[in-house]
Amino acid sequence: MVGENQKQIRVVVFIFVFTLSVALMSAAPVRGWVDIILSPLENLLTISADDSVNDPELLAENETLIARITELEQEARATKESAILAEVISFSADPYERRVILNKGSLSGIKKGQAVLASNSFIGIVSDTQERRAVVQLLNDPQFKAIAKTKAGTEGLLFGQFGAITMTRIPKDAAISVGDSIFTVGEAGTVRSGLFVGKVRELQPDSRLLQTAFIEPVVSLNDIRAVSVLKDN
Repeated sequence: MVGENQKQIRVVVFIFVFTLSVALMSAAPVRGWVDIILSPLENLLTISADDSVNDPELLAENETLIARITELEQEARATKESAILAEVISFSADPYERRVILNKGSLSGIKKGQAVLASNSFIGIVSDTQERRAVVQLLNDPQFKAIAKTKAGTEGLLFGQFGAITMTRIPKDAAISVGDSIFTVGEAGTVRSGLFVGKVRELQPDSRLLQTAFIEPVVSLNDIRAVSVLKDN
């Protein structure tokens, strides 16, 4: 019976940790319920470890789960401190724009030019603000432009093209391949450096000297529900 109870505890805690991880990655609003739920679970794991002190494997597993819960708590608090959590309430009606409207604005600390994330990836910048609303220009907007690079350092110009995210002006002999991760390159007055954009989905030659990379974002830019607006670029 004790063994069966331990298995049930493992399953319950695993499901909870997995669910909370997904919630944090999607940047959904994080509130005090995190502490309320995590504290009893930490106690449960501690008690379970005490009752099974003669089972080294289970004890090690419990310690790993407790460490993961602590890590998730820290991530939740860091998110609240470094970003403004907001919800998408509408999409631009202009077919030539790729922009979304947020339910928070300048009264919440949102400013023009701030970077916006969804699922821990860069999806655009704040292009306009009102007291209780903000407009986000998405990466696939035709007017969006920023410098980006691969982990190996290959740079190109990131901008929207016919609803897609492209990285242009890449030398044809540059070190870049399908599947490479793309990150922002921070410059004065622009978005911060090192924000994950997505991965190279396809490479197409532009000329004898240049090529274009098509970038696949982590989330669908047509179905964004919650975002994190970074406070400082």
